[in-house]
Amino acid sequence: MKDRVRELEEEIVSLRIENETLKKQLSYITSHRINETESKGLIQGSENETSVSLEEISGNSISIMLLIDPSNGKIIDANDLALNFYGYTKSQIKNMNISDINILSKYEIQKEMKRASRSTKNLFYFNHKLSNGDLRNVLVISDLINVHGRNLLFSRIFDITDSNRKSKKLIESENKFKHMFNNINDMILVFTIDKYGNIRNFVEANEAACYLLGYTYEEILKLSPVYIEKRENNTLKNLVKLIIKNKYGTFQTKFITKKRNYIPVEINAHYFELNDEINILMVAKDISKRKEIEYALKNSIKQQEKLLSALPAAIFIVDKNKILSVNEYGKNLLGYDSCDELLGKDYLQFVVHPDYHDKVKARNKIKTIDAPLIEEKYIKKNGEVVDVEVTALKIPYENGSALLIFATNITEWKTMQNELIEMSQVEKLRTEFFANLSHELRTPLNVILGSLQLQEFYLKNERMGINTDKYKKIHERTKRNCYRLLRLVNNLIDITRIDSGFYEVGFQNYDIVHLIKTIVKAIEDYVVKKNLNIQFNTNVDSLIIACDPEKIERIMLNLLSNSIKFTEPKGHIKVEINTTEQEAIIVVKDSGIGIPKEKQDIIFERFVQVDKSLTRRHEGSGIGLSLVKSLVELHNGSISVISAVKEGSEFIIKLPNRTDIISNEEYKINSYDSFNIERMHIEFSDIYSK
Repeated sequence: MKDRVRELEEEIVSLRIENETLKKQLSYITSHRINETESKGLIQGSENETSVSLEEISGNSISIMLLIDPSNGKIIDANDLALNFYGYTKSQIKNMNISDINILSKYEIQKEMKRASRSTKNLFYFNHKLSNGDLRNVLVISDLINVHGRNLLFSRIFDITDSNRKSKKLIESENKFKHMFNNINDMILVFTIDKYGNIRNFVEANEAACYLLGYTYEEILKLSPVYIEKRENNTLKNLVKLIIKNKYGTFQTKFITKKRNYIPVEINAHYFELNDEINILMVAKDISKRKEIEYALKNSIKQQEKLLSALPAAIFIVDKNKILSVNEYGKNLLGYDSCDELLGKDYLQFVVHPDYHDKVKARNKIKTIDAPLIEEKYIKKNGEVVDVEVTALKIPYENGSALLIFATNITEWKTMQNELIEMSQVEKLRTEFFANLSHELRTPLNVILGSLQLQEFYLKNERMGINTDKYKKIHERTKRNCYRLLRLVNNLIDITRIDSGFYEVGFQNYDIVHLIKTIVKAIEDYVVKKNLNIQFNTNVDSLIIACDPEKIERIMLNLLSNSIKFTEPKGHIKVEINTTEQEAIIVVKDSGIGIPKEKQDIIFERFVQVDKSLTRRHEGSGIGLSLVKSLVELHNGSISVISAVKEGSEFIIKLPNRTDIISNEEYKINSYDSFNIERMHIEFSDIYSK
């Protein structure tokens, strides 16, 4: 910006010299014209007849020129550049007053013309209006000349509108840079280097540098960087060549303030060239507080050790596996008489169990500040093994860093964990016991059911004599309750087998569409008796997947049983099968009573029922949906529910769309033609509970 100002000043001086030359040239031409006119007797005394053309003196000049009568502001003449600039013809502009193009008031214009006439000022800045209404910033150089005995103002006009705009932007940019430059908290200093590599004075500094060093801006520009650096450091002088070679450098040193105080600084130096000069830009950060903290931290190590000795954990300071410090708790944990017995010992060899050496070596290689929590074993002085939980973090220590290791004794916790594992094994045995008990219960129930089936056979053959209807009713009720007991026992057995990991799923390739369709057709009798409507839809005619048909029956019969139970007469049930590339999606949807939103997250939990009251309308053990979820998950699938009270429920099952291939043989598709009617009666046994 300073260079630009100097250029403008030089340009104005040049224009004044040129203007003086043109003024003399105009005076000469005017006097010569007067002599010629007088000799020919053509002078009549009229001002229009004693004129001179500006074109004769403008020549190749690029200046806009006007001749103005200072007494009234009338424009006497204008060159072609003036006509083009203002947008008027010769005759138009000669009939105009300077106030027609200068936006100042007539009073101000007259005042400025008087100043120009008296030669007290000949350089002006005005805003001139063009014929199209545009305003232009102009620089006007005016001088008084005598033409035909009359004093006129000879004005050269320069359009500086674009220059002003550029100058304004330059000033705004410079102010913005200065604002950022001076609002940085770190010191910014720029110095130059001569061609011999000698350090010269500073050429620039920000406000932070002036403030922290205690100098004014002018004082700093008279100083050399070597002057403000602590003598014994001499770092900057030694690193200049390295900075020039690498274009940058980072180092620490100390600056000396005007009051002879020292400031420790961290410097980032950058090399650049400007105006054929080598410049070094230094960004110096005051690190006094950091140094104070580091110093205080080093001096407080002993105090920290005293504090750490009171903590209920073993604490070691270790560097390169050498124990530098240990607290009282650590000494007692390892069974030593004093802390000094451990100092200088190899932490890995004397403390850590050999089985954990690799883990400790890996932890010692960490580059982060802290290490994750891991379990280890320590060896006590008497050879006993102690279970510990260990973490570590890096800390500054003396002239480098060390590992601060925290070890907590978890021997009692490990003992409790082992006891918990033993209790878990006992629980597993108890589960197996109840599984066997359930099996024992199922056997006599099968005998009772067999006897009833035999009686049913006799009834069908009319061998029982009178009161057949009454007997049939009692028989049906007994049979249905046997089914219910059998269903409960089956569910208990399957749940316990699933929990103990003994439940097997026999995957084979089946047409899932045919399987589901068969199940839906088989239950139509139950649906009709409840005065319901059931509908089956599918987007594919056939889909072969790997599944266990018996388990799919259990899943579907359980869901359909719930739909029948909880849907009022004249309601409807829909079963749909949809497919994607990855999944087979089975949907069972009804228009039943629905499930409250707050209950939907727990309906798949074991022994959970939506209605737990003693007066509930529908029977159930709360095992069914839990078993369904387990069976679906054994197929590597998932089940979810969408429901609203009085709007019905929609259960969505997603099974993997895959088939099983045995060895290198092509997979085979198993047929599913025989539906297990007995299983359906068992699963639907609580529908007719009244």
